[in-house]
Amino acid sequence: MLSSMIKKNALIIACITLLGLPLQVMAITEKALTINIKGMTCPFCANSLEQALKGRPYIKLVKEINLKEGFAVLDLNEESTMSLDEIEKDLAQTIKEATFIYDGIKK
Repeated sequence: MLSSMIKKNALIIACITLLGLPLQVMAITEKALTINIKGMTCPFCANSLEQALKGRPYIKLVKEINLKEGFAVLDLNEESTMSLDEIEKDLAQTIKEATFIYDGIKK
């Protein structure tokens, strides 16, 4: 499902580009998603966030958490049936429950 969603998004991006419309490119690839997170101050913050994210069914691997820059790189589970909107809503709630602030997909 995720793979077909990404192919569909690529087609939409190609159409928008051909029409000459402005386009914001999100930091999502076929297998990875980079998200912005506020409120992390120490390695313990990164560890608690990693533990919270590891339990999500659409996350295959928490690849990186960067405290200084305030982002995380997630490898997505290709077999997930969740849409990007559903993933974002769940990420926001999961990160909030871990006492941090989800600040969207890195652009």
